[in-house]
Amino acid sequence: MSADIVIVFAYLDSLASSAQQTADLLDGASAAMNLTFPGNSTVTRAYDDFLDDWDRHRKKLQAGVEGVAQALLAVSEAFKAAEDELIAALNGS
Repeated sequence: MSADIVIVFAYLDSLASSAQQTADLLDGASAAMNLTFPGNSTVTRAYDDFLDDWDRHRKKLQAGVEGVAQALLAVSEAFKAAEDELIAALNGS
């Protein structure tokens, strides 16, 4: 029994591109608007803490998504190289 292995390079490349675009948006996104709540320092501090947490988590998320984009590109390139080697072997090159 034989099985065909089909790699859709355009799909891998599209996933990598989408992941990179998402990472770029996360990297370029500024923190939510800095606001103060006059007369309520407790709310202002809580909001500032939220923004700090968001920035820290956003940066971690951005790094992770960028890593996924790079991994997808590496997978695509590895499959393309393997395909080229197989074609060359079949052609006797």
